Amino acid sequence: MESEIADHLFPNPPATDWALEPHPPETAEDETVQDFTLAELAQACKRLPPGKATGPDGIPNEVLAKVFLRKPNTLLSIYNNCLANTTFPSRWKESRLVLLHKGPGKPTTEP
Repeated sequence: MESEIADHLFPNPPATDWALEPHPPETAEDETVQDFTLAELAQACKRLPPGKATGPDGIPNEVLAKVFLRKPNTLLSIYNNCLANTTFPSRWKESRLVLLHKGPGKPTTEP
């Protein structure tokens, strides 16, 4: 039944003719993406809600916040290296979909 609900919520997209789609402008070889700043990382860490379930990486928000407090430059370096190399851990690219039943009298097959 979960598969049917997921298919209903996330139907296959229509075929795309990529030749007709807009493309981002070409960038110069020496043009780079700006590194994250310590201020940006601090702001992101302050917004992490405590007590939330971890994602597939298994790292609780509280741990990320504590790592930032103790080793902010190390955490910043990790993120900036990922950005510079355009390589991110596969666990960061995963997510979990949890379907919640809306309660008695609500159909289980409809969102």
